[in-house]
Amino acid sequence: MNGIIVVNYETEQPTVSARELHKEVGSTERFSMWFKRQLQFGFVENEDYVGCKKFNTLAKQELQDYDLSVDMAKQICMVQKNERARAVRQYLIDLEKAWNTPEQVMARALKMADQTINKLKIEVKQQEVIIEQQSIQLERQRPFVEIAVKLQRTKDTISMSETAKALTDDGINLGRNDLMLLLREKKILGDGSGNLKKNEPYAKYTKEPHRCFTYSFSLKTDKYGKERMIPVTRVTGKGLIFLNKKLREWLKLDGLDINIDLDSLDNSLYNSSDDGDV
Repeated sequence: MNGIIVVNYETEQPTVSARELHKEVGSTERFSMWFKRQLQFGFVENEDYVGCKKFNTLAKQELQDYDLSVDMAKQICMVQKNERARAVRQYLIDLEKAWNTPEQVMARALKMADQTINKLKIEVKQQEVIIEQQSIQLERQRPFVEIAVKLQRTKDTISMSETAKALTDDGINLGRNDLMLLLREKKILGDGSGNLKKNEPYAKYTKEPHRCFTYSFSLKTDKYGKERMIPVTRVTGKGLIFLNKKLREWLKLDGLDINIDLDSLDNSLYNSSDDGDV
């Protein structure tokens, strides 16, 4: 035994390897059977011992082991009834006395303080990285937000083509046709099969306080010289913010949510999981 068994001080409380203890007390019984027999003395898992896997260099594989509390290890030594076990127990008693000296208590306290400080330093560094990334993202999104705010203030609107370009500039790469197709699939715009005309917004998206779209008719002259009333869907400032949020959600895109309360907007529309008609 060489008078020593390895005690692990890296955990909150010192622990001993069950396999090492099995070896040092001189047991010739198979480890798994030996350890199972020790449990009959009422030891409690996750209190007295914790299961773990440890790599064995001789076997060249991971073997089942257990980290035992020092109290459990001492009790096991008591029931082994041999000189080697008594020597291990006495060694653990001596270590425990040293562990509880004022000097050791202070040393552990200082070590724990160092660990806490290092952990906090890592967390602060991680937060600094996150804040820096968010700052870069916010700066990149500034032009998009400025468009939405300007539209809201002037009560103006932009076309679906302009909307697609603004979204693309903000990292959501959808052309006008793909955008409108997706909005039809999500029941934001009509598909022409029901009461709504193709690309006509559902009612709840055209009324305050959720006025994301406008829908009107524009008189245009076709290539044959005939005047025709053409339906036109346009997007408001609120609509731009709404589309940015929803598209990032639907397409699983990275980016910060733009949480801007345009004209004290009721956020129920933005947070609703039901994108259908009401």
